[in-house]
Amino acid sequence: MSRAASPKLIVVTGAPATGKTVLARYLAQTLELSLISKDEIKEQLLDAYAQFDPDRSKTIGEISFNRLFQLIEGELRAKRSLVAEANFKWTLGHHNRFQKLQQQVECCTIQIHCRAASATILDRFQKRVTSGQRHPGHNDQFSMEALAQNLYDNIYDIDIGGQRVTIDTTDFSLVDYKAIADICQG
Repeated sequence: MSRAASPKLIVVTGAPATGKTVLARYLAQTLELSLISKDEIKEQLLDAYAQFDPDRSKTIGEISFNRLFQLIEGELRAKRSLVAEANFKWTLGHHNRFQKLQQQVECCTIQIHCRAASATILDRFQKRVTSGQRHPGHNDQFSMEALAQNLYDNIYDIDIGGQRVTIDTTDFSLVDYKAIADICQG
């Protein structure tokens, strides 16, 4: 991907268990861009503390979002395109932070919003909790009720400005990753 005067900010958003991370990694690799992921930042901080409890996880999550926005801004100021991925929420004002960032730093923003049927998300999330493959510091086992409420309240559907593409990830086999990459490259 050529780096024009205005860098591209590709933001992969959506609820947990909608396939954001897989899609973001695919886009970063295919388009040869850096990937900044909130969960990767959070896991590094959790490892530094080596104590996992719900209160600490939430605080570190907030710190991770702040760091994510700092890193995004740094990349854009350096005129480097990138992919950013997280479960951004309008209730935490993330849409305002993106809009403010776009006023301060010139960039072309593409938001890829991943969504799926609530029952599918909750099933995937439950499987994630019981798989033991996710970092224990996320404290996912305490989050099922909150996730169900957040899905009901639709807090993951944010408008950050710029181009927006909504992808239904209820059935991962129907997701056309190449077509999404083509949109981002175009």
